Amino acid sequence: MPQMQHDGLRTLRAYRFLAANSDRPWSFHPSLHDKLKEVGGELLANIARQRILKELKKILGKPRGAEAIRMMAEDGVLAAVLKVNPPLAPDGQEIRALECLWSQQEVADFLSDTAPERLSFGSKESSVPRIYPDPLKEVAAPVADQPYDYYAVTDFEATCWPGHCTAELQEIIELPVVLIEASSGKVVGEFQSFVRPVARPKLSSFCTRLTGITQANVDSAPTFPEAARQLMKWLEVWSKSSSHLDL
Repeated sequence: MPQMQHDGLRTLRAYRFLAANSDRPWSFHPSLHDKLKEVGGELLANIARQRILKELKKILGKPRGAEAIRMMAEDGVLAAVLKVNPPLAPDGQEIRALECLWSQQEVADFLSDTAPERLSFGSKESSVPRIYPDPLKEVAAPVADQPYDYYAVTDFEATCWPGHCTAELQEIIELPVVLIEASSGKVVGEFQSFVRPVARPKLSSFCTRLTGITQANVDSAPTFPEAARQLMKWLEVWSKSSSHLDL
């Protein structure tokens, strides 16, 4: 512990060492782990942001990087690093998104090739630090004229299993839609429905970990045709409140 007090950045280095060992994964000694949870965030309070950013980049570049970030969230260290309130939940969508991105080779290549200074921890408009901006919160008008007044943007979640998944085997299990005003980029409406799979109604544990969607979520949900009809009904109702939306 005295070594960590001498340089608070060693708090993050502990998680980097944890992230680096993939062949023979190891865990923290209980006494060290207790101290990290107790004072790890405090020790990072006076560390330069650029040094913290460099260490985070190294963690993300390790084989167990996403796992280490999740543990940092559980231990309260990630909240101290990012200075966000409320802190990111270990099982929240931000951590799940990181784990999903982690599996993409393009992302791994980007992290290994990108200089730390190119990863921004915030913007002039917001005091909430982040690695990447949220386009739904930091809206901007389009630079060119748009052919439509509104856009419906969706990001399906589907059944999945460890290893290679083909589209023929997958079924949609969540149908979320965001309605965006083309002239401003603002979100003007949202629709969300879980969807009950039919061909393979039992979700894999891998799928639940990856998406955060549980078996109970889909068991009580409509099938895809039913959910699609609900979506169209929602759009129809919404269109009646706006003279610009033409279905």
